[in-house]
Amino acid sequence: MKKLLAICIVLVLTLSLSFSAFAAGAFVSSPSNNKTPELVDYKGDANCSSKPTITGYGDRDKLSPEDVKKIEDAYGEISGAKTPSDLVKDLTGDNLGVSDLFDLSFSDCGGNHDGHGAFDLTLNPDSVNGFEALIRKTDNGWEKVPNARVEGDHLLFTADSDAVYAIVVKTKTSSPQTGDNASTVLYVVAMFACVAGAAFVCKKVSAR
Repeated sequence: MKKLLAICIVLVLTLSLSFSAFAAGAFVSSPSNNKTPELVDYKGDANCSSKPTITGYGDRDKLSPEDVKKIEDAYGEISGAKTPSDLVKDLTGDNLGVSDLFDLSFSDCGGNHDGHGAFDLTLNPDSVNGFEALIRKTDNGWEKVPNARVEGDHLLFTADSDAVYAIVVKTKTSSPQTGDNASTVLYVVAMFACVAGAAFVCKKVSAR
């Protein structure tokens, strides 16, 4: 009876840890581990004194409570998607994933005009290898940012309002990893530790 109980406990622990470790999501790297993309340069409307600010997901505690909710909601939507194509229908191609997530906001605007106008921004993210597209969250869902492109290690795009953005890249495999690689490693280690411990317990029980 004790042996059977021990085996059942092991199976439950193993299955739950395996599910946590290998749950699919549209992220291919953890945005919490990435540095906030560096704002290298920007050019805007001469009539607007606004300044763009980039805040990565890992630095979201620097945002206002409202903006924290926006970027965390965006993270949840990406984590719940199998592929970015589930969020943006005009994204095509296989093996796509999100490599970074960040907030863009404008500040110090004089306010003597309608809107900010269009800003051309140059960012230096952690990585743009395999860049496929830049997408942003709007009130109506996610959309592809037109004319976003990569030059060298820099990401260039045009923006005219606050929004949460995600960088989509082409991956090497068809099985996207979870949003936090570090946690996955810990889960796998814990899973094997549980299996080893259970084997030890079963051996002791059998010896009695």
